[in-house]
Amino acid sequence: MIIPGVKLADGTPNTTQITASDFYFNNYYFFGDEGRIYDGSTIRLQEVSLSYRLPKRLLNKVGIKSASFALTGNNLWYRALYFPKGLNFDTDNLGLGVGNGLGFEFLTGPSSRRLGGTLRLTF
Repeated sequence: MIIPGVKLADGTPNTTQITASDFYFNNYYFFGDEGRIYDGSTIRLQEVSLSYRLPKRLLNKVGIKSASFALTGNNLWYRALYFPKGLNFDTDNLGLGVGNGLGFEFLTGPSSRRLGGTLRLTF
């Protein structure tokens, strides 16, 4: 196997062959090395909120003082720019469960998408 990458000395593509045993069983993916470190840059649509208040002239006919509705959404879309395709990892998750563990992945999935709505009526 030849691991994708470049040679540090001159930047030419890597041509060094290793065995499959070394690749899978020689701690290649068990510690903080180049095989597991990615640039955490993301583009995301974190939160959107849309609201509308109905005109009072429409509401007077049915005995309502005011009415409004709102739609909200959180974590609607994100793209990790430099992660391999199909690696579904969100850099905003706390994978270790502690405040200083941001960016460490420990069997966490992406943030959940939340959608909601509010209807407010005043009589």
